[in-house]
Amino acid sequence: MMQFLTQDHKLIRAATDTIILKGRNKGKDCYSGFGSSAEDTGLLQGLRSLGVKSIFIVGFCTEYCCASTAQDGVKHGFEVYLVEDGCGTLSEETGRKTIADLRGAGVNVVSSNDLLM
Repeated sequence: MMQFLTQDHKLIRAATDTIILKGRNKGKDCYSGFGSSAEDTGLLQGLRSLGVKSIFIVGFCTEYCCASTAQDGVKHGFEVYLVEDGCGTLSEETGRKTIADLRGAGVNVVSSNDLLM
């Protein structure tokens, strides 16, 4: 089940958490967490340096940032999981289409319940 805009929740951070920033170049879009030709977020290098093989994506919005990050993750050779109920969509229709496109691109679409079992 897809989620739509919800209230913000307080983020609990550990001292060891790494924060990846994107979209800091004014006038240049950067939807993917991996960055763009105009901006390197450092995410790819960070994941590779840690030996990460799989990534799990949650966030807003499915149609742009989540989809771009998922597609780039596949392109970079990661096993990518999009947590469907952990992502917000602009509309149910565009969300469904994006999810179908991501499945076709090799992204594993799961629910948060799948991860708890």
